[in-house]
Amino acid sequence: MILDYYIGVDGGGSKTRIVLLDQNLKLIRENEIEASNLVSTDYREVLNKINQIIKEYQHHYNIRGIGLGMAGIDSEQERSRLERKLAATYPDKEVRVCNDGVASLIGGLNYQTGILINAGTGSIAVGIDREGTIYRAGGWDYLLGDEGSGFWIGKKLIQRAIVDYDRGIVDSIIVQTVKKFFRLTSLSALVTVIHQQGINKEKIATLAPLAAELAEGGEQRAGEIFKRAGKELAVLVERVYRRGKFNTPVVLTYNGSIFKSFSLFRDSFFHYLQSKSIILNWQQPQYPAEIGAALIIIQGNRKLQSC
Repeated sequence: MILDYYIGVDGGGSKTRIVLLDQNLKLIRENEIEASNLVSTDYREVLNKINQIIKEYQHHYNIRGIGLGMAGIDSEQERSRLERKLAATYPDKEVRVCNDGVASLIGGLNYQTGILINAGTGSIAVGIDREGTIYRAGGWDYLLGDEGSGFWIGKKLIQRAIVDYDRGIVDSIIVQTVKKFFRLTSLSALVTVIHQQGINKEKIATLAPLAAELAEGGEQRAGEIFKRAGKELAVLVERVYRRGKFNTPVVLTYNGSIFKSFSLFRDSFFHYLQSKSIILNWQQPQYPAEIGAALIIIQGNRKLQSC
């Protein structure tokens, strides 16, 4: 008897995870490569690496389908273009492509009705309502949005350092943290270093854990950044909730590195949603995004509108 296997890909803003699963979701193989945001990276090179791993898997296993959740898939045209490209490469396999937020949603809720809030390098809220329709809010990338994300928190910390510096407080704990992070002798060199070294959003997002350390150590202004992040993320959840036909209470789950510091913004997050009379059933995510991407293939009878 020939067993079927499935590949799931989570192409995010900081890394790409690729897994091989059997039909019972047992993890067989896994790989991790660099980020694969289709907007901000050279995705052709990343897709080549993904294809190399897929071909290695299929050399040893009977691959029935490939599901990809990719950051930067923000329109039906982009989704269809990539799906056609991959379908041509793997004509004997079922291929599905969607936004990485949708893959996180499907994995986190295992196809339950509800909403997922994702806060890593970027931020997005995605929900699937009783009719199977998917709604999203946020995910507009760092130039236009990503409120409450790792990049947003890192940028806010830099802005706090600049305010201190402009006020003549040249050696505050926040200024020292930013100087050390960028290896500066003076904050006055910050703009030059960011532009000359091509500091990207992923790099700035890695300031978020340092901001969390400051907040946990009692730095009030760093704590305020996280409180504001909690409200911004809650606003995204509310926007999704208002658009769809969700159950009461609505199941809510999460994904992303910022939730490692959830204790710093839990109160502001839930307070905002309670103030809007949104009744929640807060749940731990069932599966990560890469398994969610594979689930879209494995449970192919569950059709999703807008995936």
